[in-house]
Amino acid sequence: MSSAELEKYIASLTPSEQEEFKDLIKETREREARLEEISRKSKESIEEFGRRWSNLNKSLNDLSSRANDVKERINTLLLKLQEPDSKIYH
Repeated sequence: MSSAELEKYIASLTPSEQEEFKDLIKETREREARLEEISRKSKESIEEFGRRWSNLNKSLNDLSSRANDVKERINTLLLKLQEPDSKIYH
């Protein structure tokens, strides 16, 4: 039940019913407010998680690219080491 629906229902009660159930009405309003706050914080947390996940993926892609660059340099160096007429051939 949304806050608007709850308030509409409470407004439909007679004054004596509202008085009779005032503690329940107060508790229900407080719980509804807590639920709205929890929902808001949950949504913010999910959005933050999404941003961090995206950053992690970008960082992993960058790391992978750099690792491939290092691998290519190592392979190039190994090929040069295998050339008999190379100055670095041993």
